[in-house]
Amino acid sequence: MRRSDLDICADILVAAKRGAKKTHIVYRANLNFKLVRKYLRRLIENGLLRPSSEKNVYTTTDEGIDFLEQYRKLNTPLRKRAGLSRSIWRSRGLNNVVSTLIILVVIALLTTVATLPLTSP
Repeated sequence: MRRSDLDICADILVAAKRGAKKTHIVYRANLNFKLVRKYLRRLIENGLLRPSSEKNVYTTTDEGIDFLEQYRKLNTPLRKRAGLSRSIWRSRGLNNVVSTLIILVVIALLTTVATLPLTSP
């Protein structure tokens, strides 16, 4: 299933934590070169990734590490609440935060409806 932009950015930042060439990022983030180019540009412009002096080597910045921490803080409770592992989370396409929040609201509504007392007319 499709990953969200945030998932892809996080995958790239993880791949580049210790420095990585573009090819390594392509394979680790499971992307093609055209997409990687787009995401690298975006991450560099936002200060989350830094091109090194070596050709085609990229390193995650301190801001990028902070992004990864915030990303994990947001996603971990949502996955636990939904009872899904990362692989199931991705395979079902539930990596989109909006989809997950909708699921949680539905669960809350179903729980509320299930606890209402039954009344006869």
